[in-house]
Amino acid sequence: MVPAPKRKLRSFRPVPIPDDIAGIDAAWLTVALDSVDPGFRVHSAEIVESLGGACTKLRIALRTNRDGFPPTVVVKGCFEPHGKGMIGYQTAEANCYARLIPALDVPTIHCFFAQGDAQAGSALIMEDLDLRGVRCLRTTDPMNHEAALAFLDVLARLHARWWDDPALADDGALAWIPGPDAPALQNHITLLSDPARTAEHVALPRGAAVSPIFHDGERLVRAFHKMWSNPQGLPLALVHGDPHLANLYLDGAGGPGLLDWTCR
Repeated sequence: MVPAPKRKLRSFRPVPIPDDIAGIDAAWLTVALDSVDPGFRVHSAEIVESLGGACTKLRIALRTNRDGFPPTVVVKGCFEPHGKGMIGYQTAEANCYARLIPALDVPTIHCFFAQGDAQAGSALIMEDLDLRGVRCLRTTDPMNHEAALAFLDVLARLHARWWDDPALADDGALAWIPGPDAPALQNHITLLSDPARTAEHVALPRGAAVSPIFHDGERLVRAFHKMWSNPQGLPLALVHGDPHLANLYLDGAGGPGLLDWTCR
Protein backbone atom coordinates (compact mmCIF):
# COMPACT_ATOMS: atom_id res chain seq x y z
CA MET A 1 0.00 0.00 0.00
CA VAL A 2 1.08 3.56 -0.62
CA PRO A 3 0.44 6.47 1.78
CA ALA A 4 -2.19 9.09 1.02
CA PRO A 5 -0.85 12.09 -0.94
CA LYS A 6 -0.46 15.29 1.01
CA ARG A 7 -3.31 17.70 0.49
CA LYS A 8 -2.45 21.04 -1.10
CA LEU A 9 -4.46 24.14 -1.83
CA ARG A 10 -3.42 25.74 -5.09
CA SER A 11 -5.03 28.07 -7.58
CA PHE A 12 -4.96 27.11 -11.23
CA ARG A 13 -5.83 28.55 -14.62
CA PRO A 14 -9.06 27.31 -16.27
CA VAL A 15 -8.53 24.20 -18.38
CA PRO A 16 -10.87 23.23 -21.26
CA ILE A 17 -12.54 19.95 -20.37
CA PRO A 18 -12.99 17.25 -23.05
CA ASP A 19 -16.51 16.49 -24.24
CA ASP A 20 -15.92 12.76 -24.48
CA ILE A 21 -13.65 9.94 -23.33
CA ALA A 22 -11.45 10.20 -26.42
CA GLY A 23 -10.18 13.55 -25.14
CA ILE A 24 -8.84 12.05 -21.90
CA ASP A 25 -5.30 11.46 -23.14
CA ALA A 26 -1.71 12.27 -22.18
CA ALA A 27 -1.93 15.72 -23.76
CA TRP A 28 -5.01 16.75 -21.77
CA LEU A 29 -3.70 15.23 -18.54
CA THR A 30 -0.51 17.23 -19.02
CA VAL A 31 -2.43 20.50 -19.44
CA ALA A 32 -4.64 19.79 -16.42
CA LEU A 33 -1.87 18.71 -14.05
CA ASP A 34 0.50 21.42 -15.24
CA SER A 35 -2.15 24.00 -14.28
CA VAL A 36 -1.68 23.11 -10.60
CA ASP A 37 1.92 21.86 -10.72
CA PRO A 38 3.86 23.85 -13.35
CA GLY A 39 6.22 21.72 -15.37
CA PHE A 40 4.21 18.52 -14.87
CA ARG A 41 4.32 16.28 -17.94
CA VAL A 42 2.47 13.06 -18.73
CA HIS A 43 4.52 10.94 -21.10
CA SER A 44 1.88 8.25 -21.66
CA ALA A 45 -1.65 7.48 -20.51
CA GLU A 46 -3.79 4.40 -21.00
CA ILE A 47 -7.36 3.81 -19.85
CA VAL A 48 -7.29 0.61 -17.82
CA GLU A 49 -10.99 0.33 -17.02
CA SER A 50 -14.25 2.20 -16.56
CA LEU A 51 -15.50 2.19 -12.99
CA GLY A 52 -19.08 3.06 -13.92
CA GLY A 53 -21.37 5.35 -11.95
CA ALA A 54 -23.67 8.26 -12.72
CA CYS A 55 -20.66 10.18 -14.01
CA THR A 56 -17.81 8.63 -15.97
CA LYS A 57 -14.98 7.31 -13.79
CA LEU A 58 -11.87 6.02 -15.58
CA ARG A 59 -8.86 4.33 -14.04
CA ILE A 60 -5.84 5.48 -16.06
CA ALA A 61 -2.28 4.15 -16.01
CA LEU A 62 0.27 6.86 -16.74
CA ARG A 63 3.95 7.71 -16.77
CA THR A 64 5.02 11.20 -15.74
CA ASN A 65 8.12 13.28 -15.14
CA ARG A 66 7.44 13.36 -11.39
CA ASP A 67 9.23 10.79 -9.24
CA GLY A 68 6.84 9.19 -6.79
CA PHE A 69 3.68 10.13 -8.67
CA PRO A 70 1.26 7.17 -8.51
CA PRO A 71 1.14 4.80 -11.50
CA THR A 72 -2.64 5.08 -11.79
CA VAL A 73 -5.22 7.80 -11.23
CA VAL A 74 -9.00 8.05 -11.58
CA VAL A 75 -10.50 10.71 -13.84
CA LYS A 76 -14.13 11.64 -13.19
CA GLY A 77 -16.41 13.81 -15.29
CA CYS A 78 -19.47 13.96 -17.54
CA PHE A 79 -17.81 12.54 -20.65
CA GLU A 80 -20.61 10.22 -21.82
CA PRO A 81 -24.22 10.92 -22.89
CA HIS A 82 -25.71 9.27 -19.78
CA GLY A 83 -23.80 11.68 -17.54
CA LYS A 84 -24.57 14.98 -19.25
CA GLY A 85 -27.51 15.59 -16.92
CA MET A 86 -25.12 15.39 -13.95
CA ILE A 87 -23.03 18.41 -14.91
CA GLY A 88 -24.47 20.55 -12.13
CA TYR A 89 -23.62 17.96 -9.50
CA GLN A 90 -20.18 17.38 -11.02
CA THR A 91 -19.44 21.11 -10.91
CA ALA A 92 -20.48 21.26 -7.24
CA GLU A 93 -18.28 18.28 -6.40
CA ALA A 94 -15.26 19.68 -8.22
CA ASN A 95 -15.63 23.02 -6.45
CA CYS A 96 -15.79 21.24 -3.10
CA TYR A 97 -12.50 19.46 -3.75
CA ALA A 98 -10.82 22.57 -5.16
CA ARG A 99 -12.08 25.23 -2.78
CA LEU A 100 -13.29 23.64 0.46
CA ILE A 101 -11.70 20.31 1.28
CA PRO A 102 -8.08 21.55 1.46
CA ALA A 103 -9.22 23.70 4.40
CA LEU A 104 -10.84 20.78 6.23
CA ASP A 105 -9.31 18.34 8.67
CA VAL A 106 -11.28 15.35 7.40
CA PRO A 107 -10.10 12.15 5.68
CA THR A 108 -11.05 12.00 2.03
CA ILE A 109 -9.72 11.16 -1.39
CA HIS A 110 -6.90 13.34 -2.72
CA CYS A 111 -7.53 15.34 -5.90
CA PHE A 112 -4.56 16.27 -8.06
CA PHE A 113 -6.81 18.44 -10.22
CA ALA A 114 -10.36 19.68 -9.57
CA GLN A 115 -12.18 22.17 -11.74
CA GLY A 116 -15.81 23.18 -11.50
CA ASP A 117 -16.66 25.88 -14.00
CA ALA A 118 -19.86 26.42 -15.99
CA GLN A 119 -17.96 27.68 -19.04
CA ALA A 120 -14.66 25.76 -19.05
CA GLY A 121 -16.24 22.56 -17.76
CA SER A 122 -15.82 20.30 -14.74
CA ALA A 123 -13.58 17.32 -14.05
CA LEU A 124 -11.54 15.65 -11.33
CA ILE A 125 -8.20 13.83 -11.44
CA MET A 126 -8.10 11.83 -8.21
CA GLU A 127 -5.86 9.33 -6.51
CA ASP A 128 -6.59 5.65 -7.13
CA LEU A 129 -7.78 4.51 -3.71
CA ASP A 130 -6.94 0.90 -4.54
CA LEU A 131 -3.29 1.83 -4.14
CA ARG A 132 -3.97 2.60 -0.47
CA GLY A 133 -5.90 -0.59 0.21
CA VAL A 134 -9.13 1.34 0.69
CA ARG A 135 -12.44 -0.53 0.92
CA CYS A 136 -15.42 1.44 -0.35
CA LEU A 137 -18.62 0.50 1.44
CA ARG A 138 -21.86 -0.69 -0.10
CA THR A 139 -25.46 -0.28 1.01
CA THR A 140 -25.59 -3.97 1.86
CA ASP A 141 -22.40 -3.95 3.97
CA PRO A 142 -22.85 -4.23 7.72
CA MET A 143 -21.15 -1.54 9.79
CA ASN A 144 -20.05 -2.12 13.34
CA HIS A 145 -20.62 0.33 16.18
CA GLU A 146 -17.03 1.59 16.27
CA ALA A 147 -16.98 2.36 12.53
CA ALA A 148 -20.31 4.20 12.74
CA LEU A 149 -18.99 6.36 15.58
CA ALA A 150 -15.83 7.11 13.58
CA PHE A 151 -17.88 8.35 10.62
CA LEU A 152 -20.04 10.48 12.91
CA ASP A 153 -16.87 12.05 14.30
CA VAL A 154 -15.69 12.94 10.79
CA LEU A 155 -19.06 14.49 9.93
CA ALA A 156 -19.06 16.43 13.21
CA ARG A 157 -15.67 17.92 12.38
CA LEU A 158 -17.05 19.01 9.00
CA HIS A 159 -20.16 20.59 10.54
CA ALA A 160 -18.16 22.36 13.25
CA ARG A 161 -15.73 23.99 10.81
CA TRP A 162 -18.23 26.62 9.57
CA TRP A 163 -21.01 26.26 12.16
CA ASP A 164 -23.18 29.39 11.89
CA ASP A 165 -20.26 31.13 10.21
CA PRO A 166 -20.89 34.44 8.38
CA ALA A 167 -19.17 32.86 5.37
CA LEU A 168 -22.37 30.83 4.82
CA ALA A 169 -24.58 33.93 4.57
CA ASP A 170 -26.01 35.03 1.23
CA ASP A 171 -23.21 37.58 0.87
CA GLY A 172 -20.50 35.45 2.49
CA ALA A 173 -17.37 33.87 1.06
CA LEU A 174 -19.16 30.52 0.71
CA ALA A 175 -22.30 31.91 -0.89
CA TRP A 176 -21.55 29.87 -4.03
CA ILE A 177 -22.54 26.71 -2.12
CA PRO A 178 -26.22 25.78 -2.63
CA GLY A 179 -28.40 26.60 0.35
CA PRO A 180 -31.18 24.53 1.93
CA ASP A 181 -33.66 26.02 -0.54
CA ALA A 182 -31.63 25.16 -3.65
CA PRO A 183 -33.82 24.44 -6.72
CA ALA A 184 -32.26 20.99 -7.10
CA LEU A 185 -33.90 19.91 -3.84
CA GLN A 186 -37.29 20.34 -5.48
CA ASN A 187 -36.66 16.96 -7.12
CA HIS A 188 -36.89 15.36 -3.67
CA ILE A 189 -40.14 17.20 -2.94
CA THR A 190 -41.62 16.00 -6.22
CA LEU A 191 -40.76 12.38 -5.44
CA LEU A 192 -41.92 12.51 -1.83
CA SER A 193 -45.19 14.20 -2.80
CA ASP A 194 -46.14 11.19 -4.93
CA PRO A 195 -47.26 8.35 -2.60
CA ALA A 196 -46.83 5.71 -5.31
CA ARG A 197 -43.24 6.73 -6.10
CA THR A 198 -42.38 7.02 -2.42
CA ALA A 199 -43.76 3.52 -1.78
CA GLU A 200 -41.77 2.21 -4.75
CA HIS A 201 -38.50 3.53 -3.32
CA VAL A 202 -39.30 2.40 0.22
CA ALA A 203 -39.85 -1.12 -1.11
CA LEU A 204 -36.31 -1.30 -2.50
CA PRO A 205 -33.70 -3.13 -0.39
CA ARG A 206 -31.96 0.13 0.44
CA GLY A 207 -35.31 1.64 1.43
CA ALA A 208 -35.94 -1.20 3.82
CA ALA A 209 -32.65 -0.36 5.54
CA VAL A 210 -33.87 3.17 6.33
CA SER A 211 -35.65 3.85 9.59
CA PRO A 212 -39.46 3.62 9.19
CA ILE A 213 -39.76 7.21 10.40
CA PHE A 214 -38.39 8.25 6.98
CA HIS A 215 -40.94 6.18 5.04
CA ASP A 216 -43.63 8.84 5.43
CA GLY A 217 -43.28 11.12 2.38
CA GLU A 218 -45.78 13.70 3.60
CA ARG A 219 -43.93 14.03 6.90
CA LEU A 220 -40.64 14.56 5.10
CA VAL A 221 -42.13 17.22 2.82
CA ARG A 222 -43.36 19.12 5.89
CA ALA A 223 -39.88 18.82 7.42
CA PHE A 224 -38.25 20.20 4.26
CA HIS A 225 -40.56 23.23 4.28
CA LYS A 226 -39.91 23.83 7.98
CA MET A 227 -36.18 23.71 7.33
CA TRP A 228 -36.43 26.15 4.43
CA SER A 229 -38.51 28.66 6.35
CA ASN A 230 -36.06 28.41 9.30
CA PRO A 231 -38.60 30.18 11.54
CA GLN A 232 -36.38 30.16 14.61
CA GLY A 233 -33.27 31.46 12.88
CA LEU A 234 -31.50 28.15 13.36
CA PRO A 235 -27.74 28.12 12.73
CA LEU A 236 -26.45 27.19 9.31
CA ALA A 237 -23.80 24.53 8.80
CA LEU A 238 -21.93 23.05 5.89
CA VAL A 239 -22.79 19.40 5.24
CA HIS A 240 -21.38 16.74 2.94
CA GLY A 241 -24.55 16.60 0.86
CA ASP A 242 -24.69 12.88 0.03
CA PRO A 243 -23.20 10.74 2.83
CA HIS A 244 -24.85 7.40 2.00
CA LEU A 245 -22.87 4.20 2.51
CA ALA A 246 -21.53 3.99 -1.04
CA ASN A 247 -19.85 7.37 -0.48
CA LEU A 248 -18.00 6.15 2.61
CA TYR A 249 -14.79 4.14 2.76
CA LEU A 250 -12.43 2.50 5.22
CA ASP A 251 -8.71 2.90 4.67
CA GLY A 252 -6.10 0.18 5.07
CA ALA A 253 -6.02 0.75 8.84
CA GLY A 254 -9.81 0.74 9.15
CA GLY A 255 -10.11 4.52 9.42
CA PRO A 256 -13.13 6.38 7.95
CA GLY A 257 -13.16 8.53 4.81
CA LEU A 258 -15.72 10.44 2.74
CA LEU A 259 -16.24 10.49 -1.05
CA ASP A 260 -18.38 12.31 -3.64
CA TRP A 261 -18.77 15.66 -1.93
CA THR A 262 -21.68 17.84 -3.03
CA CYS A 263 -21.76 20.26 -0.12
CA ARG A 264 -24.96 22.00 0.90
